[in-house]
Amino acid sequence: MVKIYQWTKGDKQGQVVKSIGEKFIEDNIEYLVFNDGSMINTALMGEFLIEIPSEDEAMLMQDLAPEPMKRVERPKQQAPVQTNYVQQVELSPLERLLLDSKKTKETFSIDLKIELPSVELMKVLAASYDDGEEQVLRFLASSLKFEDIKDSIAAQIKQKAFAKEPKVKAPRTTNKS
Repeated sequence: MVKIYQWTKGDKQGQVVKSIGEKFIEDNIEYLVFNDGSMINTALMGEFLIEIPSEDEAMLMQDLAPEPMKRVERPKQQAPVQTNYVQQVELSPLERLLLDSKKTKETFSIDLKIELPSVELMKVLAASYDDGEEQVLRFLASSLKFEDIKDSIAAQIKQKAFAKEPKVKAPRTTNKS
């Protein structure tokens, strides 16, 4: 079942995300994965997210809320007791084979079209602040779209794995007796 959440705090404040409940554990920390590829430490969900019934019921967020936001809860039907286990996502046979297969490390170069301010402006800003270069790079990195990166990698995998090689005709031989 798809659950819908809204970020109430942080860089993604106000954004709406969906999850089918896929979770994974890394370094003894459990993460919930959202359909857009982002994720959150499940221990921090109450601090950064609220579950909403639908995207239509998302709250309008202010950049600087004067006080912590409170959500008015509607009376709900008895919710099932949630246990502390990682929910297994049902995979197709093809996905299971890919998941269980031996992996090799491949290197890909990514071509992305990125809108950048002029080099001169970036240099002036970097020189004008103590950590200007870091601030410029952090700002530019935050404007990258994860979907564009995934699409670029997928296109390269497609080209490498599924590109059709041209057929070469074998020379005809005649049997002269």
